[in-house]
Amino acid sequence: MRVYLAVAALAAVPAIAVAQDAVAPQAPAARETDATARGRLGFDVTSQYFFRGIRQASDGLILQPWAEVGWSLIDGNDSLRGLELTLGTWNSLQSDTPNAADGSWYEGRGYIDLTASVGEKWTFGMRYTAYGNPNGGGTYEQATEGFGTVQEFAFRAQLDDRGYLGELIESGLQPYALLALETAGEREYYFVDPNSIDANGGVYAEFGITPSFNTSIGDDDLRLYVPIKLGLSVSDYYQDTSTGKDEHFGYLDVGVEIRQPLKFLPHRMGPWQAVVGLHFLLLGDNCEERNKSTDAPSVSGDELEFILNIGLSTSF
Repeated sequence: MRVYLAVAALAAVPAIAVAQDAVAPQAPAARETDATARGRLGFDVTSQYFFRGIRQASDGLILQPWAEVGWSLIDGNDSLRGLELTLGTWNSLQSDTPNAADGSWYEGRGYIDLTASVGEKWTFGMRYTAYGNPNGGGTYEQATEGFGTVQEFAFRAQLDDRGYLGELIESGLQPYALLALETAGEREYYFVDPNSIDANGGVYAEFGITPSFNTSIGDDDLRLYVPIKLGLSVSDYYQDTSTGKDEHFGYLDVGVEIRQPLKFLPHRMGPWQAVVGLHFLLLGDNCEERNKSTDAPSVSGDELEFILNIGLSTSF
């Protein structure tokens, strides 16, 4: 039933968008390449932290700073508009992490991206990510260690469909598809005895859209985004923590976000942007089972969750 709801929600996006005009921004337009490095940095404060539908933290202050720098590798032409290398880091700092060995640094990621802009509409990317759990903490009360170190390769394709839907959705849906393969460790199996289940590296798939709309407020800079994404297990990703049985449907994330450039800041501080978002999560059975504060079998997790996030970012 939840899979049908998830597919129906994706199909109904045009209707939702028209009715009211998260966290992915609209795909940027093609830009001229040069040899200068470009960077972005920012931070988010969120009410809960879910990783691909798997609960990580729901209490205390959750601060998630990030930064990345990229270089254009070619000048570009009509067929290959750009090829860019990006190095980045993302972190989650949490004031209340059960079973944490030391400090508030719950998660640290490092990643390397190679992104190619092909033709007028397509963007293809490949990312290597290393996930780390510095303080060893996590959600289950009886946990003794976190998810350790996980390595993953992900492949992404995105279509810039602006103009395809005319004035109905001027920005287009900006659809994308992502496939991620764990090559070492298992992010989804934290706190579980690997000898008790079929602990194979998982394969994760994600499909999403991010239409956006002009609110006609102020100087037309305030935009409304409606990010929607569906997370699925291709193989051994959303497995039951005790039996190892896999479930294909992981979660559906429907968000509403407002993004606004902060033009009142001095020019010397650079271009800053603020975002406020509300996300609704519908969890699959195995993600629902993980969504609780104890591993006691008599306690059930929650199927539905709401997440509020506020963030600031800039580019240079």
